[in-house]
Amino acid sequence: MLNYYESAIMLDISLAEKQEIEQKMWKKLFYNFIEEYRRKVKEEEESPKRDNEFVDTDEVKISPLQNEFISFLESSCIFYLNFINKLRETYQISDDIILKMKLAGFFSYFFFLV
Repeated sequence: MLNYYESAIMLDISLAEKQEIEQKMWKKLFYNFIEEYRRKVKEEEESPKRDNEFVDTDEVKISPLQNEFISFLESSCIFYLNFINKLRETYQISDDIILKMKLAGFFSYFFFLV
């Protein structure tokens, strides 16, 4: 499914922008999963904890679910960074133009986190 969305955008960026393909990709393949992880993490935080269920890192203990969520966010960021690079290469466009495009899904979410 991800390849479908990405291909549609790369094939005709103007049409993809008009049809909000990137927003649809973001919502279906990233945002919904992030919201589901958030819900599960919140439930997990509200439930009684056992120390053996957490991964011990240098600074903080995190649960396997939280670790999975972090991995998902990292892979999502990597996808979008590669996607932006493909946009640059395919359409020879600058970062200024990319930021002005309606890539609302990723930009409004991840740049807000940074």
